[in-house]
Amino acid sequence: MAGDFPHASVLEGIRFTAQIGVPNIVQGLFSKRELPVKIASRVGTDHLGYNLVEGLVKSYGPGPFYVRVAKDESLLVHHPDDLKFVLGGSPDPFASDPEPKVKGMAAFQPDALTISSGELWAARRQFADAALRPDRPMAKLPASLVRVAADTARELSGKPIHWQDIDEAFLRMIRRVVLGDSAAEDTRITDLLGELMAQGNKMPGEPGPQYPEFIATIERYLQKAEPGSLAADAAKVPAPPGGAAGQMVHWMFALKANEAANVFRALAALAAHPEQQREAR
Repeated sequence: MAGDFPHASVLEGIRFTAQIGVPNIVQGLFSKRELPVKIASRVGTDHLGYNLVEGLVKSYGPGPFYVRVAKDESLLVHHPDDLKFVLGGSPDPFASDPEPKVKGMAAFQPDALTISSGELWAARRQFADAALRPDRPMAKLPASLVRVAADTARELSGKPIHWQDIDEAFLRMIRRVVLGDSAAEDTRITDLLGELMAQGNKMPGEPGPQYPEFIATIERYLQKAEPGSLAADAAKVPAPPGGAAGQMVHWMFALKANEAANVFRALAALAAHPEQQREAR
């Protein structure tokens, strides 16, 4: 992936900023704000943004191209091969630590792997790979993880599904998978993470006031190392700089921020496409 990449026009940059950049910031980069999300959903912000990017790709693709976001130009990478190239080059030369991200994530995960660099990044990445074993095939996932997923599916089956139901079920599942079954009803730790993520939206550049309680709670579960949990896997591996608990925050954050919403959207898409719904069943 090299060369003199094309540039989208100034007008297209203004549209990109207005339709994608601004809505993302207003809705919340780390913790979604309820009212802005409702408004964005009603006006179809995601659909409009997708159509805009699709049009830009047709005009300037298939390779990367520059598009202006506010006052700066950003290189938009969209082709799967280019995405693999960039991700494979992290953290050098493609660092994932822009200033807004670092300042925001500092509120709830100041020791995050994704905003680390150099030897610190290498040590934390080594810990994550050893604990999570990303090269493990799906067929060899721990029985406890499969059991928790099946429990969650049963909990949601046989009735109409509303967002609150699936959100609560997934948060419970995340606590069980990461911390162990004993954390199933520990909503306090989830609330703490949510409060800290909301503070991250303001990009404070330092841990939020709830962070000491939050990280201490994770450390208590890490000391238990409940069999079958990711905490147990983490406890078997030498801790990285900053401690294992600081890395486990990202596991909870990544699952909390994406999984329930992705499943809910997938179910909504299946509900609108009977043929694909039958195939999925």
